[in-house]
Amino acid sequence: LFKIEPAYRGSAHTADLTLRLSPSQLADVLRVIERLREETVNDDETDGPKAMAMAYFVRLVVKLCRIYSSTPRADSRKIIRLAEAISYIETHLDQSINSDDLTEVAMMSTSSLNRYFKDTMGLAPLEYHMHKRIERACTLLRTTDLSITQVAAAVGFSDPNYFSRQFKKIMGRTPSGFIRN
Repeated sequence: LFKIEPAYRGSAHTADLTLRLSPSQLADVLRVIERLREETVNDDETDGPKAMAMAYFVRLVVKLCRIYSSTPRADSRKIIRLAEAISYIETHLDQSINSDDLTEVAMMSTSSLNRYFKDTMGLAPLEYHMHKRIERACTLLRTTDLSITQVAAAVGFSDPNYFSRQFKKIMGRTPSGFIRN
């Protein structure tokens, strides 16, 4: 709903993917939004209204996600399968993955997965995985005192030299150059 569908909407394979609410669904959503608004305009200095506002916001997100997932669409199966592949990638940043892993998760052929993934995310699945691993490495380099070798291991690289080559290929500079800037 929030990440994959908007990217997929921009690809060449989309029909009309806009979420539409029925009158009763809209009324339910508007009630939650009104409660959320009431909590956010509350002048109470305690954390109670903030916590309630967050609870209503989460309720709103869950409600919209449920409506979205229950709305039949021609492309919804592809979107869900892409979401499964992306979720798998993002939960396996600390290890190498291969095409077989992803095709099994997405329940698509390698060629279909690569085509839809690249159209939607702008990168092939394994390239996306590498970019996400390097992105995670950047965060670790910025926010921890881990050595480059330790960061490489934390994002699933057993060879620090290979990690440095991939890092430079994606970031345009070495990990040590990244740390210095």
